[in-house]
Amino acid sequence: MKIAVIGTGNVAQALVNGLISEGYDVKVGSRSLEKDSENITKLKKAHSNVSITSYTEAVEFGDVIVLPVPGSALVDVIQEIGVQKFEGKILWDITNALSAEAPGNGVIKLITTPEESLAEKIQKLLPSTHVIKAMNTVGAHLMYRPVLSEKGTVFLAGNDEQAKDKISSIVEKFGWESYDTGKIESSRALEYMGQLYVAQGILYNGWNSTFKYVK
Repeated sequence: MKIAVIGTGNVAQALVNGLISEGYDVKVGSRSLEKDSENITKLKKAHSNVSITSYTEAVEFGDVIVLPVPGSALVDVIQEIGVQKFEGKILWDITNALSAEAPGNGVIKLITTPEESLAEKIQKLLPSTHVIKAMNTVGAHLMYRPVLSEKGTVFLAGNDEQAKDKISSIVEKFGWESYDTGKIESSRALEYMGQLYVAQGILYNGWNSTFKYVK
């Protein structure tokens, strides 16, 4: 499976490390190789053969596209690349719809409403793309092979069952259980879970935790 990771920050670094370690064919997209030089150096140090190119070339390469960018910038980044570039592909939406406003009592506001998640908005923008919300409740340092008291759960939402199966396979290789919450509308709840994850991290100054589905 060919996977494009758009960005070079902490979340992108964690994803690239996990994906390459598990044998996936990965290409990293950078908006500016010069401005991203520090992060690119880190990537090259960890994986000397990693391929780093432009956003557009990375998206054209990937069967699965993951955009670990701030949720508030997600629409702009997709439009910058070109919506047609995503046709027929899987977009793994790992973002949280967090506002840039300062938190109130430790809770950061969302840029969405209860009637429409960010993932739903992206699915409407990209009707020919399989948008799958997953792993937005996991900190970058925990994404690959986390050391926790129990195996955590990654929750997925999306309309295409085969696309969800592919993302489930990835997160399970990363050391997680996966749980299918339903269609893309279920991502509304997942984005609130992401808000809660950040809130408890701020409140207790502790990020080495996650959610688990128990039945």
